[in-house]
Amino acid sequence: MKIPLFDIDGTLLKSGAGSKAHRQAFDAAFTEIYGVTASVDEIVTHGKIDKQIILEVLDLHDISEEAAKQKIDAAIEFMVVYFNEHANPVESVPEIGVDQTLLQLHRLGLPLGLLTGNIKRIAHQKLRNADLVHYFSFGAFGDQAWRRVDLVSLALAELRQQSDEGIQLTDLVIVGDTPLDITCAIDAGIESVGVVTDNYSKKELQDAGASLVIENMQDDRSIIIDYFGRAV
Repeated sequence: MKIPLFDIDGTLLKSGAGSKAHRQAFDAAFTEIYGVTASVDEIVTHGKIDKQIILEVLDLHDISEEAAKQKIDAAIEFMVVYFNEHANPVESVPEIGVDQTLLQLHRLGLPLGLLTGNIKRIAHQKLRNADLVHYFSFGAFGDQAWRRVDLVSLALAELRQQSDEGIQLTDLVIVGDTPLDITCAIDAGIESVGVVTDNYSKKELQDAGASLVIENMQDDRSIIIDYFGRAV
C-alpha cells in the first residue's frame, strides 16, 4: 500500500494570494513578539516549515536561535490568531484537478495525510476554506518539529494510532511541489511524487530525486491514481 502525504501550498492549493494572510502573520509576529521589523520575503520559503522560517529570518536580524526558540510558542499562537482574523476564505483556491484526485484516492479506501510546513491550525483553516479538509485523517505540521524530515515519523505515528494494518514507514509517499519536499522524502527513506508548478520545473523535481513527477493533478490524474492504487 502507498499512502500519500500531501504538501499544501503549491500542491493542494494555489500559492500566492491564498497565502497572503499567512505571510503577513509572520511579519506581524516578528514585530509583536520579537520587536524587530522583518519580513518573510527576506528568504526563500518554498518547501520550508514555519518554525524554520522564523529562525532563518530572525537570524538575519541578529536574534540567536536560542532567543528565537524561547518565544516561538508565543509567535505561533500570535500567527494563528492573526491568520484567522485576516484570511480571506475565497483566496484558498485548489490547484487544478485536486478536488477530483482527492475524491478518487478517497474512494480507493486510502488514508490521506498531510505533511506541510504550515502551522497545524493554519493548515486546517486553509483547507477548510477550500472545502478539502474532510479528506485528511492524519498529518504532521510545521509547528511540530524543527526539521521537515522529522515530520515524517510524526505522521507515521499518528497513522499507526488510527490503523492496525501494520503500516510501515516505506508505505508513505510525500506529494509536493518543491525540491525540499523531495529531499525530505529521500532523507526519510521514502518515495515522493513531484507536482510541477510555476516555481519548479519537471526537470528540477526529477533532478532532486522524485520517484515520479506529474505536470498537474488534472492532466496526469490517471497516473497518480494508478501509482497509489496499484497495491490497494
